[in-house]
Amino acid sequence: MIVLPLTLEKVRHYSKSVKRESVREVGIVHLVLLLVTALIITGVVIIQQRDKSLRNLQTGAQTPQPLIVDHNSVALFEQIPEEYIVAAQNMKMTFVDRSVGANISDYLTCLSYASDEVAPSRCKRYTHPYPQFSVSPSEVNWSRPGGYSRSNWQYFGWPGTGIPPELPCGVGTNYWNDKLNCFIAYVDANPTAYDVYSYQNSYLEVDAGGDISSPTGGYFVTQANKYDISDFEAMEARHPDRKFIHWTSSLARGIGTQEATDFNNQMRQYVQTNNKVLFDVADIESHDPSGNPCYDNRDGVAYGAENYSDDGVNLPAICQHYTSELYGGHLGSPSAGGIRIAKAFWVLMAQLAGWNPGGAPLPTFPVSGTPPPVYETATPPPTTPTPTSAPTSTLTPTTAPPQGGGGSLVYYHSLDSATSGGSPFNVTFTPDGKVNGAGVFNGTSSYIDLGQLSYIKGQPDFSLAVWVKPNGWRLPLRTTVGTVRLDISNLNWVPNTWHMIAITYDGSSVKGYWDGVLKTTLSITGNTFSDTLTAKIGVSGINTSFFSGQIDAMSIFDYALSADQVASRFSQGI
Repeated sequence: MIVLPLTLEKVRHYSKSVKRESVREVGIVHLVLLLVTALIITGVVIIQQRDKSLRNLQTGAQTPQPLIVDHNSVALFEQIPEEYIVAAQNMKMTFVDRSVGANISDYLTCLSYASDEVAPSRCKRYTHPYPQFSVSPSEVNWSRPGGYSRSNWQYFGWPGTGIPPELPCGVGTNYWNDKLNCFIAYVDANPTAYDVYSYQNSYLEVDAGGDISSPTGGYFVTQANKYDISDFEAMEARHPDRKFIHWTSSLARGIGTQEATDFNNQMRQYVQTNNKVLFDVADIESHDPSGNPCYDNRDGVAYGAENYSDDGVNLPAICQHYTSELYGGHLGSPSAGGIRIAKAFWVLMAQLAGWNPGGAPLPTFPVSGTPPPVYETATPPPTTPTPTSAPTSTLTPTTAPPQGGGGSLVYYHSLDSATSGGSPFNVTFTPDGKVNGAGVFNGTSSYIDLGQLSYIKGQPDFSLAVWVKPNGWRLPLRTTVGTVRLDISNLNWVPNTWHMIAITYDGSSVKGYWDGVLKTTLSITGNTFSDTLTAKIGVSGINTSFFSGQIDAMSIFDYALSADQVASRFSQGI
């Protein structure tokens, strides 16, 4: 079914001294429509207030579905067809990391030898100082005439770490957000140097006490004063013909932390939700060659000179099989972990080059379009919202406004009161709305879960209209065909004043209206997409990034309203 999480997020106006993306001034609102490919497995419409958004029509890299390589992917290494090995090694790729990344780079070099028999001994150590963690010799086996060349794949260390060669980004990299800043600066300055760009947050970025996974100040939360995922997305859209890989963090025996677990789960959820590319190093490191999970060293089990007391919590950590360190997580001796990660990376690059294991070849990345800008974390707020009313199973229009002919009003939510429909969580209601009452959202925990809306499932046309008091907003819409991105800028809005947003889609074009006036049009075809997600008003799809303000009178039609009909609705205030 089509899912309509109408998410309006609080805007924060800010400046960043080194940002390359110009920041919108107060008074500019951007409308963004995204129509995403037929193979996308979820369909989402989201209205979002944003302070960071792109100003121009762009195309960008978008996979038909999430591309995720994890511990289950290592076995695919031996199945990569020769043509995709060649295609992958011809792609120019760079990744940035700390010392574990240098280890990974070394093991990629190991695979460049024709076989493990002729590779240096450091590449094929399958025994462990503690024999119970030795692995089968087959874990460090490979063979291919000429080896697996990584001559086009460049590793960089972060500036100031002393790990050569250091990435020449021109900014400091003390914290995780500084590293993101550095990476973006480098890509913007060198947009054609590589086909594929990526970087990893190391286990030091996810150590206990860090904020990378914070629901209020972490990587997946829009920040007024530091870089975050929305800056990464803006960079992607500036370079639509490049490929970008997301990574989970590396892990250590002692990291294993809640921060690491949360961040890596957030990254996985983000990639799944937004059809991105993920190299899940944390998953590979935290599963032994047989697929058994490995946990942190605070387990009360003696291991060498280490015997930390059992804290009663199992947090994913690097397996002892892959490192000789008692607390750290470097991939030195033994070799199994580094070789497994290097093999998995080849599986990923081959898929980026078009290989589809077990199926028809994938379209060579990138395909047309811009990824949907959903800004959210995978971790829910620390407190559990309390419903302000019992949920209603069916949402019935309280007073269905006239639609002007041409089809039907198939859904209407008045937002007059807690009994208007859906399951309100921490939402209050005021009688002083635009159309009777309105929902008041507190910006920290308020939303309404509307359940499964099926009114425009698989339909070739529809319209949506809603009244808001926004600072800025955008609306991604997924259909079964094509991907475009449309921005409207230079729209005046008045704080604490109601404005009407309307979107119409007739199967061949999508139009955006602001206060009854047509502002932009894009050609696109296809039916609305179908999935099983629930619709929400006031919060992003996984319960973070909340809207602060009022929302009223949301209407959905099973046809495309005409310009006159939109203008009439605005003038009537309905």
